Amino acid sequence: MARATITKPFVITVFGASGDLAKLKLFPAIYSLVEQKRVTAPFYVVGFARTKKTNAEFRAEFAASVRAAYGQGVRADALKKLLERVHYFAGQYDAPEDFANYQLFLKQISGVLKKYTHLAYFSVPSSAYKSIIQNLAGRPLVAAEDLRLIIEKPFGANRASAEEIFHFALQNFREEQFY
Repeated sequence: MARATITKPFVITVFGASGDLAKLKLFPAIYSLVEQKRVTAPFYVVGFARTKKTNAEFRAEFAASVRAAYGQGVRADALKKLLERVHYFAGQYDAPEDFANYQLFLKQISGVLKKYTHLAYFSVPSSAYKSIIQNLAGRPLVAAEDLRLIIEKPFGANRASAEEIFHFALQNFREEQFY
């Protein structure tokens, strides 16, 4: 059976990039895709979190999380290739001005891509979902951007709060934009 390969350009923004889920699961998984040569398209990884840090600091944390997951099995060439495409943006989830700056940041790093899928991965507590959804919806999309939202389940504290978040998201995005 042939393994799926990602052939379309993409940007994945991990909201909550300084958290445990990102470090323990997401960053090693992204590395695995690169290491297995399952990503043939141009791509970028953007860590978005409230913590102030530089690209170099974030890349060091990203690399450390991959090494923690794979130990001696890490291929230095694959990790180096990946880290060249890793960026960091510090901002508050509830601050429209930070999302305006994030928009400029996305334009800057994705400028070479003609058209791309932008995956917004919610690796944050569900209490931050509405702010991120609202701020993503409130910014104009980059012309080449096809925005998709990846929201971890379960979300919300109970069924009622999960439905509230879902309906709030539907006020801002089409259902086919959700994963």
